Amino acid sequence: MNNIPIVHGACKLDSHADPWVAEPNCTILEYTDQVTNVSANSNKLDIMENIPIATAVTAYDDPTNGVTTITVLHQCLYLGDKIENTLLCPNQLRNFGIEVDDVPMHLAPNLPHTRLPAQKKTSSYPFH
Repeated sequence: MNNIPIVHGACKLDSHADPWVAEPNCTILEYTDQVTNVSANSNKLDIMENIPIATAVTAYDDPTNGVTTITVLHQCLYLGDKIENTLLCPNQLRNFGIEVDDVPMHLAPNLPHTRLPAQKKTSSYPFH
């Protein structure tokens, strides 16, 4: 695994992303034997065909305490470099018992950005 390039990118909350969508800041652990066609909420965009479904991981290094947290995305769409950010569905996170603060930034001006509190409450994961 030492030969896997490090790709920096963002994970963003997207309530329309169901299932999760992985981009190049994720490493694929395994592909399923399944593919799907993906379309956006626009009739002006082409349908993307044969998008693989995979299990992927991404990491977050918390600058406040140096802890690296690995997030596993099961059954995600892997779009590779077709999108700029990994998309996480807040409702799926909630279904797994994770508390999500997805208040829009303009409604929470005192916060540096929307954050996903960590399970142990020792750190949180920023989403932009």
